[in-house]
Amino acid sequence: MAKFVAVSREAYARKVWRRFANYQFAAEVALAPIVLAEVVAVGSWMPIVFIEQAGRYVLTAMMSPTPGRNLFVGPDGEWLGGYVPSSLRSHPFRLLRREGSDEMILYIDEDSGLVRNADEAGEPFFAADGRPSPSISATMEFLRQIEANRAATELATASLAAAGVIEPWPLEVEVGGKKTALKGLHRINESALNQLDDETFLKLRRASALRLADAQIMSLGQLARFAQLTRLRQQLAQTPKITPEGIFGLGTSGLVQF
Repeated sequence: MAKFVAVSREAYARKVWRRFANYQFAAEVALAPIVLAEVVAVGSWMPIVFIEQAGRYVLTAMMSPTPGRNLFVGPDGEWLGGYVPSSLRSHPFRLLRREGSDEMILYIDEDSGLVRNADEAGEPFFAADGRPSPSISATMEFLRQIEANRAATELATASLAAAGVIEPWPLEVEVGGKKTALKGLHRINESALNQLDDETFLKLRRASALRLADAQIMSLGQLARFAQLTRLRQQLAQTPKITPEGIFGLGTSGLVQF
């Protein structure tokens, strides 16, 4: 169970943190929220779906048709795909809005096992002058980019919902030799999208919703990857671990990448 605590100088000046060594923490995560900036990358590897939460649709990456199981995580926690959703790469951190304010506060999962005392190996939370360390500053910048794009994501998703082109997805999967219907998943109705009037179509384009709709429709072709991943996981059961490329999508240039 995650236990998120605000990262403050008082609580973490004498502590360090360690980057995750594999994706075992996401082994049971079948669905992960994503943002508009990454839909093309996500859709190249896994289906994109909408799930309904609190009366609105949330854009989500589907990493398995079976709840509680992530087919992209190998037997030793290695990532088996070419792209990792940003919400997983930010582990064990999260950026949350302070209650009653627009200020965003950095939180860390204390139960992640990645928080250590200062006398152990790890990266400091704060520099000697009391400012956030370079690694923490990079973490916050990455999370700020996600949150900044989330508003555009919510606008695009809401526009598609208002246009009436999001529909339930009657997907069936085989579990234990029996077919089971997955509930709560939604997709774009391509036929309804193509029949929209010019005015509504223009509104969707202005909200960047057409890009989202196209990516979601195209991503459904990735369903076949789940069978491939199942076979690959079986083959890798006895192979050495594969180390992730790195947290937060930091490339060789040092720039944050989606």
